[in-house]
Amino acid sequence: HLAQVRDRGCDFGDAQMALRLLSELQLVIALPTTADNADDPLFAIPGRLNQVDVDKYRRRPAECWAEPRKLDGWVYLGVRLKLVSPLSLIPPSEFPRLQHRLSGKTGFRMWRHGLCVRQCTPRGQIEVEGLVELNHTLEHIDVCVRSQVGDEEACIATLLELADACSRVSTDFECAMLMDESLMTHVDTERHVAHGAESHRGSTPLQWLRATQKSSQPESRGPSRWNLFTWFGWADEPSSVNVVVSCPEKASLSGRAPYDLNVFEHCERLREAGRILLAFDRPRQPEVGLREQHPDDVDLIWSMDHHSLVGKSSQEKWQAVQASVKGSFWFYGYRDRVKGAVLGIAQGNVGKHLRLVCIKGGPITNLEQQEMNTIANEVERQLDEIKVSARITLEFLSYAKFAQEFP
Repeated sequence: HLAQVRDRGCDFGDAQMALRLLSELQLVIALPTTADNADDPLFAIPGRLNQVDVDKYRRRPAECWAEPRKLDGWVYLGVRLKLVSPLSLIPPSEFPRLQHRLSGKTGFRMWRHGLCVRQCTPRGQIEVEGLVELNHTLEHIDVCVRSQVGDEEACIATLLELADACSRVSTDFECAMLMDESLMTHVDTERHVAHGAESHRGSTPLQWLRATQKSSQPESRGPSRWNLFTWFGWADEPSSVNVVVSCPEKASLSGRAPYDLNVFEHCERLREAGRILLAFDRPRQPEVGLREQHPDDVDLIWSMDHHSLVGKSSQEKWQAVQASVKGSFWFYGYRDRVKGAVLGIAQGNVGKHLRLVCIKGGPITNLEQQEMNTIANEVERQLDEIKVSARITLEFLSYAKFAQEFP
């Protein structure tokens, strides 16, 4: 606050000069002027937002990327920029500079690890909104765009612009498309990458996006809907093999209780009919099965209703379940069994498209599916080592959508 500078007896002219210099060096950002601060301009130091006693700068403001009541007519699109080397991290000093570069965009808002830009129609609808967020482990940046009025061209233009700005953060990025369905859930931890569509080494995010956009828009016409095979230039989807790699034991078409439809039996019938292949574990019986597998798994916390979690918050309960299950011998074995099954299926279907399907379910199913990106990457790497050609994509479907596609 410049008013505070004056109150402390500093020369106002010198402060203005210092602020201009800091702005040119991309170290401070002039925040929008409002009626409340017209005579007292406010500036932000992006790299220090975590030390500010103002909640709106520590986490994403509620009005940014807010979940709509209905998704009818909305268009979503996104990419993930991930460092190629698993041993590298995005320098903490680079994201504040990215925030500064984009601070002049319409509707700009920022917080510690993210920023948002927005343009609205005269009626107040979102013409296009862009979201850029750095994940907490400093390994990747998600660039997401959406339009309430279905403006695909504005989404593409904004995505290209934001991705170009992000490409200056590092020269070691590879890109992958984010599944539009996972963006529509508005759960940050469930943004899923479409495998098989990563950028090539040596190309910048902008070059990759423009190349894939060009290949998917013959005669300068854009796709009529966000179909990944169209977007990435796969005009005719090759012969594909549908492989269910994770699903809940029971589910409902509404996504709400009662969960009285047996998903395992449904998948088994489809397998017997030759419509899908399976690569998931059979139904688990924690009270019996796990004790027979390994004695150290006897006291696993499988449910948020576990007696040891009484009195804890929902977040603490969920963290305890994750830590317990992911550290179990069963979970390590589960990952290896699924990876082995998918690897075997790929070797038996050389040259075909392997469509790995995850059917959404409860907490344990969610934990399984958090590993699928890693499993798919490991399978692709092993196939490359043995010179086997395969293209793998990963999809996350509600049981209602799965049942509609595979009645």
